[in-house]
Amino acid sequence: MAEVRRPRRGRECKGVWGNLRRKKCDEEQKKKLMKELHGLIRGKMKQMAFPHDSVRVLRCFIQFGNQKQRWEVFEELKDGVLTMSKYPYRKHVVKKLLMYGNKELVAAVIQMFKGHIRQMLRHAAASTIVEYAYNDKAVLAQKLMITDELYGPTYTICTHTHPECSVMSCSCSQRPSLCSFFVQSLEGNTIEKVVKENPEKLENIMDETKQVIVPLTQMSEPKQINMDFVFSTEKQQDRDAVGILTHF
Repeated sequence: MAEVRRPRRGRECKGVWGNLRRKKCDEEQKKKLMKELHGLIRGKMKQMAFPHDSVRVLRCFIQFGNQKQRWEVFEELKDGVLTMSKYPYRKHVVKKLLMYGNKELVAAVIQMFKGHIRQMLRHAAASTIVEYAYNDKAVLAQKLMITDELYGPTYTICTHTHPECSVMSCSCSQRPSLCSFFVQSLEGNTIEKVVKENPEKLENIMDETKQVIVPLTQMSEPKQINMDFVFSTEKQQDRDAVGILTHF
């Protein structure tokens, strides 16, 4: 019986999706159709996020839904955000959450990238999601955290002097003075300053940064993140210190 219901639900979802996309669909009709679609996909979003046909329905639901409904999609899918970012059809669900989500939802999605930026940038599909998040949606604190991962773990440890605030997830709505302090701390931690204060870490930082940056510079499509990363430091010796300028 369950096997019979699944194809039927799929057909119903596609029917609603088709009606939502019609130009003649007014706001009142959209609300009615969205309510119907919500009932059909609630609790089934994980299954819908993988087949290339049903994932389109999910993307439509995110686009026309309200913030509460978008959060519901994220809550059901958050464990699979990284995996979805690596597939041509599924990555658009993640992009839609970033595109139409409010600042809290955007922060929550970007938080899922934390610790995986280097891996994502090496992946053809996932790199486009990081690039979109960085260029179009991330606030300064989130950009700092993204580029921080390009320097490697040793640099990250040296710069994170105030671990109480997580800038990736912070929307500055709570404890803004602490967040501001931490962002200023990150901004002040250039390569020059970190190496000066931790000279014994220089070799590790150079090796780890080369391992990250060199493969990225050899990609057919250079990423804006890479360029911002290299030219974010103001002094020539900062770039020379990490041994990356010659690769551009």
